Amino acid sequence: MARVFYTYVWGRSAGTGGPLIFTDKANRTKAMRKVDEGDFVFAVASRKPADPTVVIPEDLKGRVINAWQVSKTAADSAEYGLKAENSWDADSDGNYKFPYALQPIRYWLIQPMPVFKELAGYSTQTHTQEAISTVQEVEGVLAESFMDLLLTSARELPVQLPKQKVLDGRIKQLAQKHPFVKQGYTVLPPKAQLNSIYVATLGKGGKNLKIGHSADPAKRVADLNKYRLSSEKQWILTVSQPIGDVEEAIAMERYLGQFFASHRTERNNNEIFINLDAMDVALEIAKAKTTVS
Repeated sequence: MARVFYTYVWGRSAGTGGPLIFTDKANRTKAMRKVDEGDFVFAVASRKPADPTVVIPEDLKGRVINAWQVSKTAADSAEYGLKAENSWDADSDGNYKFPYALQPIRYWLIQPMPVFKELAGYSTQTHTQEAISTVQEVEGVLAESFMDLLLTSARELPVQLPKQKVLDGRIKQLAQKHPFVKQGYTVLPPKAQLNSIYVATLGKGGKNLKIGHSADPAKRVADLNKYRLSSEKQWILTVSQPIGDVEEAIAMERYLGQFFASHRTERNNNEIFINLDAMDVALEIAKAKTTVS
C-alpha cells in the first residue's frame, strides 16, 4: 500500500509537473531512504522560511499547493532546464542553485488550496523539522485528508522529464507499475461505496459549520474532534444525507460550496462556513439532489 508524506516548499510552478527539489544532497538522500516508489508527497507552502530572503506569496502560505507520486530516481535540476526566478534561488552566476531533484511519476496541482492546519487529522504534533528539510510521513486521518484532495481538488499535469531521454521509458514503466486509483489505495473510498453529504456544526445549534462527504459521516466527525480539547466546542453531526457514489457526493459538495459561497471563511475554502444554518443546507441538498450529478 502506498504511503503518504508531506514537505514544506517555497512555491510551485503552475505550468509544469516539475520534480521534487531539495536544498542539499543530504536531505534528498534522507527522502530517498524514506519513500518507496509509488508513494505520495504533498507540498505545503511555508509560512516563515528559515531563509529571510525568500518571499512566498501570501495566498500560498500555509496551504497544500501540489502533490507528487514519487520514484526513487535522483536527477540534477539543471537537466530540467529550470531557471532562477528570484534572488534567493540564484547562484553567484545567476543559475538555479538547487541541483538536487527527485523525479516524480505523477504530479498534481491542488486547487482550491486548503489550509494545512484545517485538514482533518492535523494536530500540534504534525509540524516537524523533518518536513522542513526533507519529507515527513503521516498516517490515519491526516493521510486520508491528503489523499482526498486528489479526488476533490487536484488537476494532474504531465510530469516534466530531464534531458536524459533514457528516463522517459523508466518513468512510463513506473506509471504502469503504480497506477493511481485503479490500484485501490485504502485511504480512498471505493467508487461503488455509498457516500453521504454531512454537515457538522461547531457546538450544538452553532452557525459555524463544516460541509463534507464521507462513507461514514459519524466516524468522520468523530475524527475531527480527536484533536480538539475537551474545553473547546466539539463538532456535532447535524445532517447526514446519503447521495450515491463518491463522484456524485463530490459533485454535490462542490455545488453546495458554490451555492453558499457568501458564507465561506475564505474564498478558496469550500468546507468551512460561518453564519449559516445547518437546516438551510439540508433543504438545499433536498432541492438539488435531483439535479446535481
